[in-house]
Amino acid sequence: MTIERTVEPGEVGLNPHRLARIDSHFARYVDAGQLAGWQIVISRRGEVAHASTYGLADKEACTPVAPDTLWRLYS
Repeated sequence: MTIERTVEPGEVGLNPHRLARIDSHFARYVDAGQLAGWQIVISRRGEVAHASTYGLADKEACTPVAPDTLWRLYS
């Protein structure tokens, strides 16, 4: 399963420059060693307006985060 953008952000009322700021913000966590990697998907009105990845899915194997990376979530 690959998550890809299905609509231009502006078509659903989102600013692409502000969405890029989200990526920059979380990239700092990876660059500082606080996160190994991340995947962000933002949807609006049933459409994917933004999808991005950064960093490593597996630090030991140096596997980069991919659009189909599976994540374990805990609460």
